Amino acid sequence: MRHCALIAASGRQALTVSKYAASLRAATAPANPVIITFDDGGVETLKALRRLAETGLTATVFVTSSRVGDPGYFNRTDLHRIRGLGIEIGGSGHTGRRLDELARTDVIAELTLSRRRLAVATGDEPRTFAYPLGGYDLSVRQLVISAGYSSACAVRDVLSHPADDRFALARLTVEANTPDSRLRAWLEGVGRPAPPPTVPRTHTHRLRRAARPPGLFTPRLGQPDPGPVTGTGDPGGLASPDLSWPSPALPEH
Repeated sequence: MRHCALIAASGRQALTVSKYAASLRAATAPANPVIITFDDGGVETLKALRRLAETGLTATVFVTSSRVGDPGYFNRTDLHRIRGLGIEIGGSGHTGRRLDELARTDVIAELTLSRRRLAVATGDEPRTFAYPLGGYDLSVRQLVISAGYSSACAVRDVLSHPADDRFALARLTVEANTPDSRLRAWLEGVGRPAPPPTVPRTHTHRLRRAARPPGLFTPRLGQPDPGPVTGTGDPGGLASPDLSWPSPALPEH
């Protein structure tokens, strides 16, 4: 509740990841956005989302599709309640495994199954994605685009900004013990901004991954890469308890 109060008092405009990413493409990003994200969760996350909504804030929750309905995790009714709060539901893979450590066909299966199953569970296809455990590389990024997502969140633990890569948005991590002073400073734009995105992992790593046996599921994909976002402006985007925003980012809970 203290964190909610600080965010609400900061004067920043809370946006979902998809709305923020769309504003970047249209060069209409608000001057002081804040993006709050949650990576997975269960009952405790649902309580936090209700508190956010009561404070007049919105957020994006990234869901691992294979866990929907598991004990202590979101069920379909919960997902509909979350959407009813005006909070976005995004994908985070089907099983939650690091995608940069999987064979290409397994990455495709993770992305496709996640999007299809969340569409069935919520009635709408997710538009944004979070790399499980923050792991991605150039190949994974391209497959996320080909799967139909319009944006994606990494972690990176730096402030995001309007020139950030729309498919690797930087986020800061906010936990229950994050000092109010630190959160307040991030909301004021104090911190290290994201550098120009660099693709993690080496060519050797990608060759090793490509040499692994393919998975069993090989759906068809293939949309062109729209390329990274470019723009100007002071940093100021907040992301989740992982947060991503242009000029500070709120972290991921």
